[in-house]
Amino acid sequence: MNKIIIIAILITSYVSYSSTVLDIAEKELDRNFKELQKEETPPYYISYNITDIEKITINSSFGQVVDNDSTNQRILDIDLRVGDYKFDNTHIIRGSSINFGGASGFEFLPLDNNSQAISSKIWYSTDKAYKNAIESYEKAKSNAAVKVAQEDKSDDFSKEEPVNYEETVPKLKVDRNLWVNYSKKLSNIFNEDPLIYDGNVSFQLENKTKYFVNTEGSKLRFDESSVRVFVYAKTKATDGMSLPLYKSYFAFTPEGLPSIEKIESDIKNMMSLLMKLREAPLMDTYSGPAILSGEASGVFFHEIFGHRVEGHREKDPTSSQTFKKSVGESILPDFISVVFDPTIKERDGTELSGFYKFDDQGVKAEKVVSVDKGIFKSFLMSRSPIEGFDHSNGHGRKQAGYNAVSRQSNLIVESSNEVNESKLKDKL
Repeated sequence: MNKIIIIAILITSYVSYSSTVLDIAEKELDRNFKELQKEETPPYYISYNITDIEKITINSSFGQVVDNDSTNQRILDIDLRVGDYKFDNTHIIRGSSINFGGASGFEFLPLDNNSQAISSKIWYSTDKAYKNAIESYEKAKSNAAVKVAQEDKSDDFSKEEPVNYEETVPKLKVDRNLWVNYSKKLSNIFNEDPLIYDGNVSFQLENKTKYFVNTEGSKLRFDESSVRVFVYAKTKATDGMSLPLYKSYFAFTPEGLPSIEKIESDIKNMMSLLMKLREAPLMDTYSGPAILSGEASGVFFHEIFGHRVEGHREKDPTSSQTFKKSVGESILPDFISVVFDPTIKERDGTELSGFYKFDDQGVKAEKVVSVDKGIFKSFLMSRSPIEGFDHSNGHGRKQAGYNAVSRQSNLIVESSNEVNESKLKDKL
């Protein structure tokens, strides 16, 4: 009897740690999908999106370390759909709040590759996702039966070709003590101005490994790593108005970040600008032409234009749908084009955080010309179709723990009519 117990333990231990996360997820996907086909309303699609996250965060304020933390997580997101591609449980229920991009009901998975523990957790999460999907599907059908027909009659989910891709790159490593000292040194500069009441410098390193499998046959595994430095300072004007300034630096490796001397110079320039802002008069209300330069122009296009061409918003009847009927129409001067391109990693020596090879729905990244010489051409698409745009163009993106929706990649505004700054001011 004792011998049998010992042998059983040894076999279980061997099986539990002999598989990769991707293999475990694929096996569990096949098993769960087959079992759920026996139900009265079976799923037509399931995907498992697993993200391993290793993060280092170092934060200093006025020369003192306030945070020096490491986190390791493995997050499971499930997209389970019942019904069919035309109408499923994600269908908009009019009159209720819409959860585009909201939390997905994610689960944390064990960090080691114990197949038994991971499989059990995936099974439990799939069962819960299925029950939630059935409930949502019944509500969606009832809502569609009593409401006036929708204006947008596009499908709820697009059919895409399966993709298989695996890539492994070395994890980023960093001298932790070095960046502790850097953040202390840089944040200490804010002590030179007693009227700055919030001065922070933080360093963040993140290693991600993404695993994706779905019932259409896609299977992906790839790594995404990056480092960032954030600088933040705040002061107040004499009338009590809060005046914050913020600057960030991004790179794919620590070596790609600016030198400490460059960041130090930027901090001193930031402090000088804060001093000028404290003493500046209040701006009167103004309506008329203006020049947006540098980062301000990028933020303007990102917020005012970029979010309004994210395709899933065109399905939301409560959204502004600014460009819904603008395809083929002129919306900008004929010398301006707007492109979203996730396939470029750097431009003019600057590394671009909007780079990726596959989106979070397993679709290959694509360059999208949204505006061509002033004419509106295309929305950014996830796998949520809208009228006239039946397929994803690789912009279905999400943060771990959230639902994938259409999101911007590298936004590039191009002009065929360029003038220097002096001439631009003359025109103003």
